[in-house]
Amino acid sequence: MWLIKRELKGINMLKIEGCVKPTEDGKVFLVRSEHSGDIWYRVSWRDGKWTCECKDFAEHGKKCKHIWCLLYWLALKRLRSNLKSELAGNVCPHCKSSEHVVKRGFRYNLSGPKPLYYCKKCKKTFTERSAFLGMKNSSTIILAALDLYFKGLSLRKVRDHIQQFYGKKVHHTTILKWVRKYSRLISEYLKGLEKDFGHRWSADETVIKISGRYLRLWALMDTETKMLIAHRISERRTAEEARKLFDEGVLNAGKAPLEVITDGFSGYHEALQEMSRNVKDDPEKGLVHIYGPLTGEINNNLIERFFGEIKSRISAMRGVKSKESFSDIIEGLIGLYNINKLKRESISQIIEKAYLKRLQGK
Repeated sequence: MWLIKRELKGINMLKIEGCVKPTEDGKVFLVRSEHSGDIWYRVSWRDGKWTCECKDFAEHGKKCKHIWCLLYWLALKRLRSNLKSELAGNVCPHCKSSEHVVKRGFRYNLSGPKPLYYCKKCKKTFTERSAFLGMKNSSTIILAALDLYFKGLSLRKVRDHIQQFYGKKVHHTTILKWVRKYSRLISEYLKGLEKDFGHRWSADETVIKISGRYLRLWALMDTETKMLIAHRISERRTAEEARKLFDEGVLNAGKAPLEVITDGFSGYHEALQEMSRNVKDDPEKGLVHIYGPLTGEINNNLIERFFGEIKSRISAMRGVKSKESFSDIIEGLIGLYNINKLKRESISQIIEKAYLKRLQGK
């Protein structure tokens, strides 16, 4: 009963406008007195629990009404944030508004119930905005096709699987269009994520054959997180291509490395010397370049293993004829590779978030 009374008082205090004020660091909150607007109590997180400066907490050492007020204030803040985030993605396709959108029932079709949204601004109703909106096939079939293709099956084998297990006839070129479309979405999403790359990078390149044409795939990897920082596709092995690879890596990571491991190609050394001259954060520290032949503990095994995965996948790409198609597929493969290293969300969640982010950016 003692706790219930204080909890109810804390809830009632939320009726007072501006009853809680967070400090600049966000670790301490000022909660207004229930009866006086001139008195504020400091509520902070200490030793694994919330503490308050009021007399009630000092005497009993349990949650007072000010702590309860703060807890419900934080809960409401999270709820408003989640609701705003959910509705923000559902931009009205008619007036491009997201602030006036509310949920309004469901629409039922062959693929199941679809949430309906109503725009109070233009007075129109529309279905949920989704990365799979307007697609003839369900998201389940599309995601299954992407998963099978990126795991090494050819386009025609993926087509046969969909027909046998889902009873849907899909042309193999349609599957390739799915791969290209959603690979771009995954790549866009990952580029916008904040990633804490380390200071030790590894660079290498390999030759790949696509429809009788030899291309060179360059890759730059962070040896600490094992994530790909940057990649390039070129027809020649030059110092200029190596420089572009490192420039893209610095741009994506937001910083220059302290140490880079490469093979004995002189183009890497030229590119890194130029990078070292351009780095002004700590000119005295410089940049350490470790180059081949690499043996023992210092090696390029991580990036070589990555190239092995890419090449085993490329062997099934007989239907890929152009450099552009190959580039889109590599974007998807690298995106999935980095997603597995992050271990945060599923592919379907990332595709939906990437689509909503693209809508908001328009």
